[in-house]
Amino acid sequence: MRPSEKSEAKAAGQKGSPEVVCTTLRTFFHRQRRHRALQPVAIERVIWIGSCCGCIDMADSANKSLDDYPRYLEPGFTPFDPLELAKQTEEIVCNGESRKYTKFSCPRMYGGIATGYACGCCLRCIFCWVHWSRDFPQKHGSFKSPDEVFDELSRMARNKRVNQLRISGAEPTLGKSHLLNLLELVEKSPFRLFILETNGILLGTN
Repeated sequence: MRPSEKSEAKAAGQKGSPEVVCTTLRTFFHRQRRHRALQPVAIERVIWIGSCCGCIDMADSANKSLDDYPRYLEPGFTPFDPLELAKQTEEIVCNGESRKYTKFSCPRMYGGIATGYACGCCLRCIFCWVHWSRDFPQKHGSFKSPDEVFDELSRMARNKRVNQLRISGAEPTLGKSHLLNLLELVEKSPFRLFILETNGILLGTN
């Protein structure tokens, strides 16, 4: 389910290359199960919001078949290694330079932002608002190249008259090559802001 409150990142628009914002969300379950995020902390050109929730103990794991692919958590679940799950998921959602996305839209958050929703993740946070594309990535989404993703975001931004782009969904850092190529296109564009919503797991590994 979607959190009842949506966090917002505010970044001053600058001419030239877009401000890059990297966000991770922490959800606190209070009595009313209201969603809150920590305040943004600027780190050079990157702004972090909160930190990832749903952390679990890492466990050594061998290669598993798709039947054993970790999906939604149930009581008594077996702990898994997020890095191993990332590798398994990349084999499903990545194909060369292309990567799976479930949809593109322009929600009103952040004052209006053209957004691509990536498919697949390396965590299983119980508060996650992403639909079944996280747990069954083989059944959802379609492959898009970096150029196709950028063209879709640009078209949507122009149609909705917004000047900022975002990649969200499940975990957009899966498929490093795809993401880096997409960021190169964004860097050369006139858009003032690009937001990457991520759990941050893979950013600390390479």
